[in-house]
Amino acid sequence: MEEKDLIQEKGRISVITVIEIGILIIGILMSISGTIPTFAYTFRYVWTFGFAILGIVFVILLIVRIRKRFTWLIGIVCIVVYLYAAGYGYIICAMNTTRMRRLEFFEGKRIYAVIDETTYEWDGESVCYSSHELTELEHEYDTEAHTVQIWVDDEKRNYALYTDMNTSNIYMQIYGGGTGDFLVLSPD
Repeated sequence: MEEKDLIQEKGRISVITVIEIGILIIGILMSISGTIPTFAYTFRYVWTFGFAILGIVFVILLIVRIRKRFTWLIGIVCIVVYLYAAGYGYIICAMNTTRMRRLEFFEGKRIYAVIDETTYEWDGESVCYSSHELTELEHEYDTEAHTVQIWVDDEKRNYALYTDMNTSNIYMQIYGGGTGDFLVLSPD
């Protein structure tokens, strides 16, 4: 008789909570799989593994409370919080992994542009991901009176060049999607 009272006191396992735990576990696996590819390029985003740890804490919380009333409400809150937090980390890693993948082609190469008699060279690190203050170098600039040449190592290439009114740098666009990826070329 005491065993029945003990079981009724604890309550039954909530099926909804079990489903919520499953959703969180899938989220944890997605978070980890989105973060790992970034480590091929840098460990700067190792902090995003903290979101996987947050998900594990949420799963443990739900498992500990699985027989208590209204645990499914806590599970909904955990899922919503985890969706925003881990989603943020996932997007950061996914976006920067593709950016670093595009930059990989240019690493270790000498990249420079010669405009008239001035040479602008990439330092191998400076990159800009915002085009809102940049204006494209006029196409009319590449005439007989003015020359524009872009070199990657010793191979002449065609890339769009941009200027910024605030600096003397030239920006070479290597990717045009979204806001764009630009190598910052400084004058010699």
